[in-house]
Amino acid sequence: MRLLSALAAVASIALLAPAGAHAQAAPVLNVAVVVRVDSPPLLTSNGQPAAGNEGLLASAESALRDLAHIRVPFAVSASPVWVDEVLAAGSTRVYAALLALATRHPLLRVPYAHVLLPHEPDRTAIGRELRRGEDGLQRSLQTASQPILDPPGLAASNGVLAASRASGVRAMLAPAAIVGDEPVSDGGVTLVPAVDLPAGNPGTTLADRFGSRGHIALLARPTSSLIPALAALAADKRMRIVNISDLIGRPINETVDFDPVAPPPESYRGALAHARSAVGGFMSYTLPGNQTSNLLSVLLARAASTADWQRDWQRGTTRALAVAELADAEHAFVSASDGSVTLTSRSGAVPVTLENGAQYPVRVRVLVTSPKLAFPAGDSRLVTIAPHGMTITFVAEARSTGSFPMDVALESPDGSVKFTGGHVVVRSTAANILALLLTGSGLLFLIAWSSRDIIRRAIVRRSR
Repeated sequence: MRLLSALAAVASIALLAPAGAHAQAAPVLNVAVVVRVDSPPLLTSNGQPAAGNEGLLASAESALRDLAHIRVPFAVSASPVWVDEVLAAGSTRVYAALLALATRHPLLRVPYAHVLLPHEPDRTAIGRELRRGEDGLQRSLQTASQPILDPPGLAASNGVLAASRASGVRAMLAPAAIVGDEPVSDGGVTLVPAVDLPAGNPGTTLADRFGSRGHIALLARPTSSLIPALAALAADKRMRIVNISDLIGRPINETVDFDPVAPPPESYRGALAHARSAVGGFMSYTLPGNQTSNLLSVLLARAASTADWQRDWQRGTTRALAVAELADAEHAFVSASDGSVTLTSRSGAVPVTLENGAQYPVRVRVLVTSPKLAFPAGDSRLVTIAPHGMTITFVAEARSTGSFPMDVALESPDGSVKFTGGHVVVRSTAANILALLLTGSGLLFLIAWSSRDIIRRAIVRRSR
């Protein structure tokens, strides 16, 4: 009942307040509300639902649906990796509730992996992460994000500012403790002061903190307490809730000095690099649209979410190593079988059996080598192996008779991943042509030599 009353209060304030109310009692603070939609990881490192998942999703769904009924403006800041986790977990109700908000309210830009941007190695990497975030939200929520960046942890630097500007970002949320109580323009990007929504009586707290003026962004989580807090703000005549774009109009030109952000430890960076290599290797031999590739990409992105691990890097290291192990384990599904074949002529087809124990097709390069076989049609082939496997053939030409091995190697098309190979024993029973020619020539010589005596004796007998 309290929640319904709060919803009614917000609606009545927005719809029924007299047009001149603000003129009679001018607000002291313009406030733009930003609802940040994210949570701890919804999936474990092996892709299974995390403990407490159901409660988190149920709470998120309830809060998102409640937000759909309020009549005050707010922007949505959704973590792209969290949205993809929701989809991977099959939480269609949460997704539908978020989609409804994203199509009706401004959607801010967020880096895909929810990383602290100053941790990225250079401006190119920052720009790439921003583009991934923009593309991810447009793909999953079918809505283009605004050129307003909500950096995780509000962490920024001069490099982040430069990369954001190059990526088309026009405004960025930044800590009010650094920016002040009015937006400022630094290098062409408007920095909007932002603070977390205060608990208790937010209007009084904000008025005491920012005095008689200011334009700030309020960061809030979609929880059961958010609706009453927004109702209180809407009812407070010292506040005016505006759109996020209303705070970006005429900023003051000023240079901002950002607080330094300590980098992750080397153990975490190394584990994350290993995980990226393993997932990249897996994707190098699977086809586009592979569901396991999509899941591994989400798990890798969460492992790379430095905003999650900054107070416990060991958890992030453990997760990154587990993702790498999961990707590497998929290699064992692909292999070449041992076999044997007998060639009764100088050349023939040598069969090679390829195994694929996965539930998806893979694209691999097959290479064959042997010191006593030539391969006139080529010694390598690029093939797609369906689940359960297949048999292909290589045209081989024997250089001698006998029994000898042919080695079969498998690798990803780019050569980055090696799979378990096999051996095929090739038996050649075909007579050696050179040997036959030499033997035949020897026999003809012996016949000719023996014929000389026979012919000579016949001539002597006739002469008598």
